[in-house]
Amino acid sequence: MRIGIDMDDTTCSTTKKVIELEQDFSVGNKVSTVEDLWDAKRIRSVLSKIYKEVELKEGAQEAFRYLKYQYGDEVNEIFIISARCSDLVDDCEELTEDYCMRNNLCVDHVIVNASDKAYVCKKYNIDLMIDNSINNYSNILNRDVDTTPILFDEENHYPGIEDRITSWNEVSEKFKKDNNKKVL
Repeated sequence: MRIGIDMDDTTCSTTKKVIELEQDFSVGNKVSTVEDLWDAKRIRSVLSKIYKEVELKEGAQEAFRYLKYQYGDEVNEIFIISARCSDLVDDCEELTEDYCMRNNLCVDHVIVNASDKAYVCKKYNIDLMIDNSINNYSNILNRDVDTTPILFDEENHYPGIEDRITSWNEVSEKFKKDNNKKVL
């Protein structure tokens, strides 16, 4: 099975780190999401710092290991599929790979510049995609993509969506319910 996992605000707490570093941006606007910063003049100079120092979400390491080695009958292939943009950060892919290695995340492939997650899922035959974006979740559902999306809904904004998790600690618990490769 091929499992895709988003990076920012799914695997790691990127927005939290951005808010911590808000003063470094010298931007007078209040920052609440990463997208709020894309027009900031100094974003390029601090994104690599953010990508290196961002905190891994609690339970992510164990969840990645579970998805890689224990979910289903075979060892699964794990893809980081991120909209991180190499136009904004030199060596974006390498920074992401290094972060995964430093945090002992079981990852086989890193794909950056993936703003259209549905397209990337189709191109790489991803069976399951975990992402915090409701837009990516909806796009995967509504397009001709043979991928099951799982919404990482940490803030519990979408309680009506059945295929969602609110923390990485839920992954093994939720996926153990159906460990025969039938996704949720």
